[in-house]
Amino acid sequence: KMAAPIHASDFMQANNSIIAAYDFMGISRWNLENGTSKIIRLADGKAAQKEAVVTLANGVALIASDPGNIEIYTEASGPEKPANEVLIGWPNYIGAVTPTKVFIVTKSGEPDLLDVTSTAQPVLTKLSKLGACPRFASAFDLALCVQENGQFQGLRLSDNEMVFDIPTPPS
Repeated sequence: KMAAPIHASDFMQANNSIIAAYDFMGISRWNLENGTSKIIRLADGKAAQKEAVVTLANGVALIASDPGNIEIYTEASGPEKPANEVLIGWPNYIGAVTPTKVFIVTKSGEPDLLDVTSTAQPVLTKLSKLGACPRFASAFDLALCVQENGQFQGLRLSDNEMVFDIPTPPS
C-alpha cells in the first residue's frame, strides 16, 4: 500500500499526535505512541487542496481552507461534518498558542485570536494592538509580528499585553 501525499500537517506534543491533510482530501490524526490513526474528516473530493490544519487539546482539530472557513472537528462530532465553522477570510498563518486557542493572520495581514474552548461557541478576537501583520509567528501564549518597516512586536495573549515592541532598526 502506498501512502498518500500530505500537503499540510501539525504536531501537538501534549497528546503526542500529528494531524495530516492528504491530497485525496481526507484528514487523519496519528498517535505517535502506539501508531494508531483516526479519521478526522472523510475524503469527499470537494475539499480545497490548499488547507492548513491545527491539532488542539481534547481531540479538537481546526481545518482552514479557501475561501476562509475554519472548520472545527471534535471526537464527538465525527468525521462526516464539522462541529462548527468560523468564517474569517483565508489565513496566511494559523498556529496553536494554547491547548484551545490559535493565532491567525489573514491574507490581508489582520491578526486574530480564535478561542475554541467551547467548540459550540468559538470566539474570534481582533488583535488590534498588533496592527497589520505582514510577517508572523507564534509560540505558547505569544503572537509575534514584524511590520513592513522592521518593527518587531510580541503580544502576550493571556492578558493582551505587549511584552516587547522593538522599533525599526536604523538604516
